Amino acid sequence: MSYRYTRSRKRRIITGVLTLAILVIVIAAVAVGFVFSSYIQSYTVTGTVKAKWIDYSAETSAYVVVLTDGTLLEVERNLWYYKPEFNPDRLYAQIEVGKTYRFTCWGWQVDILYWYPNIIKAEEIK
Repeated sequence: MSYRYTRSRKRRIITGVLTLAILVIVIAAVAVGFVFSSYIQSYTVTGTVKAKWIDYSAETSAYVVVLTDGTLLEVERNLWYYKPEFNPDRLYAQIEVGKTYRFTCWGWQVDILYWYPNIIKAEEIK
């Protein structure tokens, strides 16, 4: 049994493979850009801590910090921000309710997805 490909069939196969390859490259580029743009573009938030708690879910847990103006921040273990001195457990334990801090954060707040800016550094303001 011999398989013969006509020119149009070969062209469709090549076009399909190239389209798939371009799609994978575009998705990868957007994902990398999304992650690293939030990592690189850190910013500061200053505020007094109103409350803090550990938010448990079936898959994970997050350390949540609420400021007096209603801003929600997280101290989260993640792969996107990893430096040897970054210890989320220690960072969360150092944050005290009623004290004012300058938080260095990265990430976006998307309430519908429960995404909040991630605290990567907290400096107490006296």
